[in-house]
Amino acid sequence: MKRVWLFMIVLMIAVKTVGNISCSIIDDRTLTERLFWSTKGTIFTCKWLSSESNPKKNTLQITALVTEVFFGSIDRDTIILTTGTPDDDIDLRNKPKDTIIKTNMTGNIPMLVYTVGSGHIFSYGGTGDHESKGIDNGKGVLNELDLLRQFSSIIHNKKSGNFRFYNSSKIIVAEGNYKKGSPVGDWKHYYDDGTLKTENDIKHKMTKTYTQRGLITSFEQTYKDSTVQIAYRDGLPKQKILTIRNDNMNLTEWTEYSGGGRLQQVKNFLKTKSKVSGSPWVDKPARFIQYYGNGNIKADGFYIIEKVVGLWKFYNEDGSFDYEYEFK
Repeated sequence: MKRVWLFMIVLMIAVKTVGNISCSIIDDRTLTERLFWSTKGTIFTCKWLSSESNPKKNTLQITALVTEVFFGSIDRDTIILTTGTPDDDIDLRNKPKDTIIKTNMTGNIPMLVYTVGSGHIFSYGGTGDHESKGIDNGKGVLNELDLLRQFSSIIHNKKSGNFRFYNSSKIIVAEGNYKKGSPVGDWKHYYDDGTLKTENDIKHKMTKTYTQRGLITSFEQTYKDSTVQIAYRDGLPKQKILTIRNDNMNLTEWTEYSGGGRLQQVKNFLKTKSKVSGSPWVDKPARFIQYYGNGNIKADGFYIIEKVVGLWKFYNEDGSFDYEYEFK
Protein backbone atom coordinates (compact mmCIF):
# COMPACT_ATOMS: atom_id res chain seq x y z
CA MET A 1 0.00 0.00 0.00
CA LYS A 2 2.87 2.37 0.78
CA ARG A 3 4.24 1.75 -2.71
CA VAL A 4 0.86 2.72 -4.23
CA TRP A 5 0.64 6.03 -2.42
CA LEU A 6 4.28 6.87 -3.05
CA PHE A 7 3.67 6.37 -6.72
CA MET A 8 0.46 8.40 -6.53
CA ILE A 9 2.35 11.41 -5.20
CA VAL A 10 4.64 11.28 -8.24
CA LEU A 11 1.73 10.58 -10.54
CA MET A 12 -0.40 13.47 -9.33
CA ILE A 13 2.51 15.85 -9.76
CA ALA A 14 2.80 14.64 -13.35
CA VAL A 15 -0.95 14.93 -13.97
CA LYS A 16 -1.11 18.43 -12.51
CA THR A 17 1.99 19.53 -14.38
CA VAL A 18 0.64 18.43 -17.74
CA GLY A 19 -2.73 19.99 -17.01
CA ASN A 20 -1.11 23.33 -16.27
CA ILE A 21 1.16 23.41 -19.28
CA SER A 22 0.30 26.21 -21.65
CA CYS A 23 1.58 26.66 -25.16
CA SER A 24 3.94 29.59 -24.82
CA ILE A 25 3.52 30.90 -28.30
CA ILE A 26 5.99 33.52 -29.47
CA ASP A 27 4.82 35.15 -32.66
CA ASP A 28 7.97 34.97 -34.76
CA ARG A 29 6.13 35.15 -38.06
CA THR A 30 7.63 37.29 -40.78
CA LEU A 31 5.68 40.15 -42.31
CA THR A 32 4.69 38.03 -45.31
CA GLU A 33 3.40 35.27 -43.00
CA ARG A 34 1.21 37.77 -41.19
CA LEU A 35 -0.12 39.36 -44.35
CA PHE A 36 -0.62 36.63 -46.95
CA TRP A 37 -3.39 34.64 -45.29
CA SER A 38 -5.73 37.11 -43.64
CA THR A 39 -4.88 40.46 -42.17
CA LYS A 40 -6.33 41.24 -38.77
CA GLY A 41 -6.24 44.77 -37.53
CA THR A 42 -5.56 48.13 -39.10
CA ILE A 43 -2.29 49.15 -40.73
CA PHE A 44 -1.59 52.68 -41.95
CA THR A 45 0.94 55.50 -42.11
CA CYS A 46 0.39 58.91 -40.56
CA LYS A 47 2.05 62.18 -39.51
CA TRP A 48 2.10 63.44 -35.96
CA LEU A 49 0.20 66.75 -35.71
CA SER A 50 0.03 67.36 -31.96
CA SER A 51 0.03 65.54 -28.61
CA GLU A 52 -1.36 65.92 -25.10
CA SER A 53 -0.28 63.96 -22.03
CA ASN A 54 -2.41 62.73 -19.13
CA PRO A 55 -0.11 62.45 -16.07
CA LYS A 56 -2.77 60.76 -13.95
CA LYS A 57 -3.26 57.90 -16.39
CA ASN A 58 0.34 57.87 -17.70
CA THR A 59 -0.93 58.11 -21.26
CA LEU A 60 -0.33 60.27 -24.28
CA GLN A 61 -2.97 61.27 -26.82
CA ILE A 62 -1.62 61.96 -30.29
CA THR A 63 -3.50 63.68 -33.10
CA ALA A 64 -2.22 62.45 -36.45
CA LEU A 65 -2.96 62.85 -40.15
CA VAL A 66 -3.42 59.58 -42.03
CA THR A 67 -1.37 59.46 -45.22
CA GLU A 68 -1.88 55.87 -46.46
CA VAL A 69 -4.13 52.96 -45.41
CA PHE A 70 -3.07 49.41 -46.20
CA PHE A 71 -5.60 47.39 -44.21
CA GLY A 72 -8.55 48.15 -41.98
CA SER A 73 -11.22 50.82 -41.88
CA ILE A 74 -10.54 54.45 -40.98
CA ASP A 75 -13.43 56.89 -41.23
CA ARG A 76 -11.57 60.21 -41.34
CA ASP A 77 -8.21 61.71 -42.26
CA THR A 78 -7.39 62.99 -38.79
CA ILE A 79 -7.23 60.33 -36.07
CA ILE A 80 -6.40 59.93 -32.39
CA LEU A 81 -3.68 57.55 -31.15
CA THR A 82 -3.78 56.79 -27.44
CA THR A 83 -0.60 55.36 -26.03
CA GLY A 84 0.54 53.95 -22.70
CA THR A 85 3.99 54.13 -21.19
CA PRO A 86 6.62 51.58 -22.29
CA ASP A 87 7.07 50.56 -18.64
CA ASP A 88 4.47 50.45 -15.88
CA ASP A 89 6.66 52.39 -13.45
CA ILE A 90 7.19 55.41 -15.68
CA ASP A 91 5.50 58.58 -14.45
CA LEU A 92 4.76 61.15 -17.14
CA ARG A 93 5.09 63.98 -14.64
CA ASN A 94 8.82 63.27 -14.44
CA LYS A 95 9.43 62.36 -18.07
CA PRO A 96 9.46 64.44 -21.26
CA LYS A 97 6.67 63.44 -23.62
CA ASP A 98 8.95 62.07 -26.31
CA THR A 99 10.31 59.40 -23.92
CA ILE A 100 6.88 57.80 -23.63
CA ILE A 101 6.99 56.25 -27.06
CA LYS A 102 9.03 53.11 -27.58
CA THR A 103 9.38 53.77 -31.32
CA ASN A 104 10.70 56.76 -33.24
CA MET A 105 7.59 58.90 -32.94
CA THR A 106 8.40 62.57 -33.28
CA GLY A 107 6.67 65.46 -34.99
CA ASN A 108 9.07 65.32 -37.93
CA ILE A 109 9.03 61.58 -38.64
CA PRO A 110 5.97 59.91 -40.23
CA MET A 111 4.76 56.74 -38.50
CA LEU A 112 3.84 53.25 -39.62
CA VAL A 113 1.14 51.99 -37.27
CA TYR A 114 -0.05 48.43 -36.63
CA THR A 115 -3.14 48.44 -34.43
CA VAL A 116 -6.66 47.02 -34.07
CA GLY A 117 -10.18 48.37 -34.35
CA SER A 118 -11.74 50.78 -36.80
CA GLY A 119 -12.98 54.35 -36.94
CA HIS A 120 -10.67 57.18 -35.88
CA ILE A 121 -9.48 56.37 -32.32
CA PHE A 122 -6.76 53.72 -31.98
CA SER A 123 -4.38 52.39 -29.35
CA TYR A 124 -0.68 52.59 -30.05
CA GLY A 125 2.63 51.66 -28.51
CA GLY A 126 1.48 49.02 -26.00
CA THR A 127 3.74 46.29 -24.64
CA GLY A 128 2.55 43.93 -27.39
CA ASP A 129 3.17 46.44 -30.16
CA HIS A 130 6.49 45.49 -31.71
CA GLU A 131 5.73 46.36 -35.34
CA SER A 132 4.82 50.07 -35.24
CA LYS A 133 7.73 52.36 -35.99
CA GLY A 134 8.90 55.69 -37.27
CA ILE A 135 9.50 55.83 -41.02
CA ASP A 136 12.99 56.83 -42.04
CA ASN A 137 14.77 56.25 -45.34
CA GLY A 138 16.29 52.93 -44.29
CA LYS A 139 16.02 50.06 -46.75
CA GLY A 140 14.24 47.83 -44.25
CA VAL A 141 11.35 50.22 -43.60
CA LEU A 142 11.00 51.14 -47.27
CA ASN A 143 10.87 47.45 -48.17
CA GLU A 144 8.24 46.87 -45.47
CA LEU A 145 6.10 49.59 -47.05
CA ASP A 146 6.54 48.02 -50.49
CA LEU A 147 5.41 44.63 -49.16
CA LEU A 148 2.38 46.20 -47.48
CA ARG A 149 1.41 47.89 -50.74
CA GLN A 150 1.84 44.64 -52.69
CA PHE A 151 -0.35 42.57 -50.37
CA SER A 152 -2.90 45.34 -50.00
CA SER A 153 -3.25 45.65 -53.78
CA ILE A 154 -3.54 41.89 -54.33
CA ILE A 155 -6.14 41.37 -51.59
CA HIS A 156 -8.26 44.47 -52.13
CA ASN A 157 -8.25 44.17 -55.92
CA LYS A 158 -8.87 40.39 -55.73
CA LYS A 159 -5.97 39.56 -58.02
CA SER A 160 -5.08 36.06 -59.24
CA GLY A 161 -1.77 34.49 -60.20
CA ASN A 162 1.63 33.46 -58.90
CA PHE A 163 3.45 36.05 -56.84
CA ARG A 164 6.92 36.47 -55.39
CA PHE A 165 7.94 38.89 -52.69
CA TYR A 166 11.47 40.16 -52.04
CA ASN A 167 13.38 41.79 -49.21
CA SER A 168 15.60 44.85 -49.54
CA SER A 169 18.48 42.61 -50.68
CA LYS A 170 16.33 41.25 -53.53
CA ILE A 171 16.11 37.81 -51.89
CA ILE A 172 12.77 36.00 -52.12
CA VAL A 173 10.99 36.04 -48.75
CA ALA A 174 7.67 34.54 -49.90
CA GLU A 175 6.05 32.93 -52.94
CA GLY A 176 2.66 31.46 -53.70
CA ASN A 177 -0.61 31.75 -55.58
CA TYR A 178 -3.69 33.90 -55.15
CA LYS A 179 -7.12 33.33 -56.64
CA LYS A 180 -9.32 36.41 -56.55
CA GLY A 181 -7.41 37.80 -53.60
CA SER A 182 -7.35 34.60 -51.54
CA PRO A 183 -4.25 32.41 -51.11
CA VAL A 184 -4.45 28.96 -52.70
CA GLY A 185 -2.16 25.96 -53.14
CA ASP A 186 1.27 25.80 -51.56
CA TRP A 187 2.99 28.81 -50.05
CA LYS A 188 6.58 29.17 -48.89
CA HIS A 189 8.12 31.81 -46.66
CA TYR A 190 11.85 32.32 -46.20
CA TYR A 191 14.30 33.86 -43.77
CA ASP A 192 16.10 36.96 -44.99
CA ASP A 193 19.03 34.80 -46.11
CA GLY A 194 16.74 32.77 -48.38
CA THR A 195 16.50 29.58 -46.30
CA LEU A 196 13.06 28.01 -45.93
CA LYS A 197 11.13 29.10 -42.81
CA THR A 198 7.50 28.08 -43.31
CA GLU A 199 5.46 25.90 -45.65
CA ASN A 200 1.69 26.37 -45.93
CA ASP A 201 -0.53 23.84 -47.68
CA ILE A 202 -3.73 25.85 -48.02
CA LYS A 203 -5.88 23.02 -49.38
CA HIS A 204 -5.05 20.62 -46.55
CA LYS A 205 -4.80 23.37 -43.89
CA MET A 206 -1.28 22.30 -42.95
CA THR A 207 1.65 24.41 -41.76
CA LYS A 208 5.28 23.44 -41.08
CA THR A 209 8.01 25.70 -39.72
CA TYR A 210 11.79 25.23 -39.73
CA THR A 211 14.93 26.66 -38.19
CA GLN A 212 17.55 28.30 -40.38
CA ARG A 213 19.48 25.04 -40.08
CA GLY A 214 16.58 23.22 -41.70
CA LEU A 215 15.26 21.44 -38.59
CA ILE A 216 11.50 21.27 -38.22
CA THR A 217 10.14 23.31 -35.28
CA SER A 218 6.37 22.89 -35.58
CA PHE A 219 3.61 21.11 -37.46
CA GLU A 220 -0.08 21.95 -37.47
CA GLN A 221 -2.98 20.55 -39.46
CA THR A 222 -6.67 21.29 -39.13
CA TYR A 223 -9.40 18.86 -40.13
CA LYS A 224 -13.18 19.17 -40.09
CA ASP A 225 -13.56 18.79 -36.32
CA SER A 226 -10.01 18.28 -35.09
CA THR A 227 -6.56 19.86 -34.97
CA VAL A 228 -3.10 18.31 -34.58
CA GLN A 229 -0.23 20.46 -33.28
CA ILE A 230 3.33 19.22 -32.77
CA ALA A 231 6.22 21.20 -31.30
CA TYR A 232 9.79 20.03 -31.91
CA ARG A 233 13.11 20.56 -30.16
CA ASP A 234 16.29 19.99 -32.17
CA GLY A 235 14.18 18.31 -34.85
CA LEU A 236 12.63 15.81 -32.40
CA PRO A 237 9.05 15.90 -31.06
CA LYS A 238 8.61 17.71 -27.75
CA GLN A 239 4.81 18.01 -27.41
CA LYS A 240 1.80 16.92 -29.42
CA ILE A 241 -1.73 18.20 -28.90
CA LEU A 242 -4.70 16.54 -30.55
CA THR A 243 -7.96 18.44 -30.18
CA ILE A 244 -11.34 17.04 -31.21
CA ARG A 245 -14.44 19.20 -30.88
CA ASN A 246 -17.97 18.49 -32.07
CA ASP A 247 -21.51 18.95 -30.82
CA ASN A 248 -21.23 16.08 -28.32
CA MET A 249 -17.61 15.99 -27.17
CA ASN A 250 -14.52 18.07 -26.43
CA LEU A 251 -11.38 15.93 -26.26
CA THR A 252 -7.79 17.08 -25.91
CA GLU A 253 -4.97 14.54 -25.94
CA TRP A 254 -1.67 15.94 -24.70
CA THR A 255 1.46 13.92 -25.43
CA GLU A 256 4.82 14.75 -23.86
CA TYR A 257 8.22 13.56 -25.12
CA SER A 258 11.58 13.48 -23.36
CA GLY A 259 14.63 15.40 -24.53
CA GLY A 260 15.55 12.57 -26.87
CA GLY A 261 12.12 12.50 -28.48
CA ARG A 262 11.04 9.40 -26.52
CA LEU A 263 7.41 9.07 -25.44
CA GLN A 264 7.04 10.19 -21.83
CA GLN A 265 3.35 10.50 -21.00
CA VAL A 266 -0.08 10.92 -22.57
CA LYS A 267 -2.94 12.70 -20.85
CA ASN A 268 -6.50 13.25 -22.04
CA PHE A 269 -8.99 15.98 -21.13
CA LEU A 270 -12.55 14.89 -21.88
CA LYS A 271 -15.85 16.74 -21.70
CA THR A 272 -19.17 15.48 -23.04
CA LYS A 273 -22.44 17.23 -23.60
CA SER A 274 -24.68 17.15 -20.57
CA LYS A 275 -28.31 16.06 -20.65
CA VAL A 276 -29.03 18.25 -17.64
CA SER A 277 -30.42 21.66 -18.36
CA GLY A 278 -28.11 24.50 -17.37
CA SER A 279 -24.96 22.31 -17.46
CA PRO A 280 -23.82 22.20 -21.09
CA TRP A 281 -20.59 20.21 -20.54
CA VAL A 282 -19.57 17.55 -18.03
CA ASP A 283 -16.04 16.37 -17.16
CA LYS A 284 -15.58 12.64 -17.80
CA PRO A 285 -12.90 10.16 -16.71
CA ALA A 286 -9.93 10.54 -19.06
CA ARG A 287 -6.98 8.25 -19.65
CA PHE A 288 -3.46 8.90 -18.42
CA ILE A 289 -0.45 6.83 -19.51
CA GLN A 290 3.08 7.26 -18.21
CA TYR A 291 6.14 5.69 -19.83
CA TYR A 292 9.64 4.62 -18.84
CA GLY A 293 12.60 6.01 -20.75
CA ASN A 294 12.79 2.80 -22.81
CA GLY A 295 9.23 3.28 -24.08
CA ASN A 296 7.52 0.68 -21.89
CA ILE A 297 4.37 1.67 -20.02
CA LYS A 298 4.89 2.58 -16.37
CA ALA A 299 1.30 3.37 -15.34
CA ASP A 300 -2.05 3.22 -17.08
CA GLY A 301 -5.38 4.42 -15.69
CA PHE A 302 -8.04 7.11 -15.51
CA TYR A 303 -8.58 10.36 -13.64
CA ILE A 304 -11.18 13.11 -13.55
CA ILE A 305 -10.32 16.73 -12.79
CA GLU A 306 -6.90 15.66 -11.39
CA LYS A 307 -8.46 12.99 -9.19
CA VAL A 308 -7.34 9.40 -9.81
CA VAL A 309 -10.28 7.01 -10.28
CA GLY A 310 -10.97 3.41 -11.23
CA LEU A 311 -8.56 0.56 -11.91
CA TRP A 312 -4.92 1.46 -12.42
CA LYS A 313 -2.24 -0.92 -13.69
CA PHE A 314 1.46 -0.53 -12.98
CA TYR A 315 4.37 -2.14 -14.80
CA ASN A 316 8.07 -2.78 -14.35
CA GLU A 317 10.66 -1.15 -16.56
CA ASP A 318 11.12 -4.37 -18.55
CA GLY A 319 7.41 -4.26 -19.49
CA SER A 320 6.26 -6.99 -17.12
CA PHE A 321 3.13 -6.45 -15.03
CA ASP A 322 3.80 -5.27 -11.47
CA TYR A 323 0.48 -4.67 -9.70
CA GLU A 324 -2.93 -3.02 -10.01
CA TYR A 325 -5.04 -0.94 -7.67
CA GLU A 326 -8.68 0.19 -7.68
CA PHE A 327 -9.17 3.82 -6.69
CA LYS A 328 -12.59 4.73 -5.37
